[in-house]
Amino acid sequence: MNKFLFHIRKIALLVSAFIEHSKGKLKGEHRVEHKVHTARKASPHYKGKKNISKKKPFFLRFSTQEQAVFAKRLAMILRSGMPIMQGLHMMGTQAQSKSASYIYKSLIAHVENGQSLSSGMQKFSNIFGDFCINIIKVGETSGTLHENLDYLAEELKKKKALTQKVMGALVYPAVIVVATITISLVLTVYIFPKITPIFQ
Repeated sequence: MNKFLFHIRKIALLVSAFIEHSKGKLKGEHRVEHKVHTARKASPHYKGKKNISKKKPFFLRFSTQEQAVFAKRLAMILRSGMPIMQGLHMMGTQAQSKSASYIYKSLIAHVENGQSLSSGMQKFSNIFGDFCINIIKVGETSGTLHENLDYLAEELKKKKALTQKVMGALVYPAVIVVATITISLVLTVYIFPKITPIFQ
């Protein structure tokens, strides 16, 4: 009887050891899988779940606000030591519009071919303008790209604020002009034709 209990305990210990070994192996596999996934995400060619639009929109638009955000985020990415390609991929997957996604895709392709960011932006000179492109070009040449991008972001914010002030100042005169024209048309078309016979 004692020998039988001894064998039962021995089998139980072996089963327990096998289960613990299996759990450790599974945890190790999970750790390896997690490391592979993390390394894949850190790759400069990792694009995440969202694809960057490759089709050119009919109406291409990249507002001053979007340009300011682009410059500010890219400056932060470069300051952190992240490669520009990885930063552009990251920003491209977070683009909120088809136009922005297409512009990021074009810039990424341009930089991947070994050309500079400023020369890639030259393709969209009607959107970015010579000022933005030249500021970035100077930063690339002097090695102070992140500083120039910070400066550019601030200038774009000032430009947007000035535009909003001008638009706000023009709203009141525009309303007065529209109201004057509307009243003149109403008087000419409806009121005067009815009043004129009274004075004849």
